[in-house]
Amino acid sequence: DGESDGNFEVHEDNYLIPAVETTYHDFCKTFDELNIDQSGGISIVGAMPVMTEETRRFIHHFTVYIAPSCGILAFPRSMIYVWAPGDSGWALPSNVGFPIFHNINAQAINVEIHYNNPSEETGVMDSSGVRFYYVNEERDEMAAILELGDPLLMLESEPINSGLTKYQFTCPGECSANIGGGSVTVLNEFLHMHQTGVRMTNEVVRGEEVVHTSSVDVYDFEQQGGFHVPQEPFELRPGDGFRTTCYYRDGDKFGLDSDEEMCIAFIMYYPAKEKFGNPWMCPYGDAFEFLSALGCDQELKFYDLDSVGELERAFGASNECAVDSHLLSPTASPITDQPTNSARPTIDIKMCSVCSDGITADSDSVIPGAGGATCASLISTAQATMLEGTDSCENMKGVEPFCCPTPADSPCNFCPSGLSAGNTFLQVPGANGATCSDLTVYAATIESESYLCESMKGREPLCCPAPVDSPCNFCPDKVSSSNAFLEVPGADG
Repeated sequence: DGESDGNFEVHEDNYLIPAVETTYHDFCKTFDELNIDQSGGISIVGAMPVMTEETRRFIHHFTVYIAPSCGILAFPRSMIYVWAPGDSGWALPSNVGFPIFHNINAQAINVEIHYNNPSEETGVMDSSGVRFYYVNEERDEMAAILELGDPLLMLESEPINSGLTKYQFTCPGECSANIGGGSVTVLNEFLHMHQTGVRMTNEVVRGEEVVHTSSVDVYDFEQQGGFHVPQEPFELRPGDGFRTTCYYRDGDKFGLDSDEEMCIAFIMYYPAKEKFGNPWMCPYGDAFEFLSALGCDQELKFYDLDSVGELERAFGASNECAVDSHLLSPTASPITDQPTNSARPTIDIKMCSVCSDGITADSDSVIPGAGGATCASLISTAQATMLEGTDSCENMKGVEPFCCPTPADSPCNFCPSGLSAGNTFLQVPGANGATCSDLTVYAATIESESYLCESMKGREPLCCPAPVDSPCNFCPDKVSSSNAFLEVPGADG
């Protein structure tokens, strides 16, 4: 509601859509790249898709996130927009916004587009994206999107039976209670499946009673692949649970492809809730340990249905409120918190303490064997998503000698005369992608009398070979040109 102070677009620039059926393509923009005429934080107050008619048919859906930086491992990230056929965008109430560029965790906007090219057409160029409208100040209320069902696609590759089937995800009330804070106002619900989905519902359960139901009784992805439920804002209270149900006809399996299935409900609400710097969500599966500890993991039940009648359609009703939900107009004041009947136990959760005193190495250093992850991205992910004392946290602490090394009392004397010319960035076989230069960094943190130091010094002939009086006469007539890069069996790569 009301006017914005400006707008900016995040879109591709003539991206060549691959000639394959399914492509997920990411692109990202930082504050500096967007050329926004504002020195500090802003609030996003509206959004709309930007695409051409020529390429619209190739775009299955896209999602948009705020992130600390541009990078596949940038974490934490918060969803601000999801588009699918039928969606024309949104405008927030005059007191609500998505703040961005106001802190280190909100310095970039990442867009992921799912391209669907079943005919494998060639030469198709696309410049689609999203236009955001903003105001130059933070608004009173911060918006957020709660993801329910299976947003992390933990069911990927799981088969779906032929005929009519029903998948029901239940998020317990302890999740909304343990996440903290008071009541929130839901602005809209966005229900998403793929081609074989025929009906979808999302219910709010308070105690034993369903107090709100949103539904799309006849789901058609081609008409509206993400169904915006027509409804007034309503209240969610601490202790409310959710039941997200998807119905399919002759589904194949769950997955990313257009002809595979998903079941996700996106709930836009305010004020935003978070825990340990991460947005509130209740996904299926145990991808995030701290969410499971909070009770924010879903139970799944699935059924084969015998008839269309078991779809439980209620034609003509898109949402129902079984009790007084204190429905508000978009510009109304926040809902007054309702008292709870009994005190809930406090949950003591300690997040992973990897590099607890901070990163002392270059934060942009790429960690050997970590798929291109940097110290900054990997450490922030661990501290935000892993619990202290778990195997994943202890494994993550293995990067401490590289990212936050503690000097050894008697450091390993690796290559004391320095690395040989040209060997600085030479990858050491059997060292998980580490270079000779990386080993010199590690050596300073390893005690000289340790087994690790002994093992590391075994790499000196590669990184800093010392000349010998009578060198081994290996291949005196030189290596055959065709065998120069042949890996030698039993020689550790």
